[in-house]
Amino acid sequence: MQYRELNALIFSIAAIPEAQGQGMGTTLLRYAESRARNKGYRAICLYTNEKMLRNLKLYKREGYIETAREHRSGTAIVNLEKALEAE
Repeated sequence: MQYRELNALIFSIAAIPEAQGQGMGTTLLRYAESRARNKGYRAICLYTNEKMLRNLKLYKREGYIETAREHRSGTAIVNLEKALEAE
């Protein structure tokens, strides 16, 4: 995870194949959000390829909102952001 001036950026999140579909992605997202919140960030961002439909479903279920699409090399990168409320 990278920390920027206004928000935190999740650069990469992944679970090994054996752990996929068992809630590991949700756990990792929530951990990153908690770390960012504890550091005083009010928002957290991430991006994924538009073809990663399972990822997009997870992010949207967890409250991430699409903020932009960047077209690159025949595909689109989807940028998402989530406001972080105080715990």
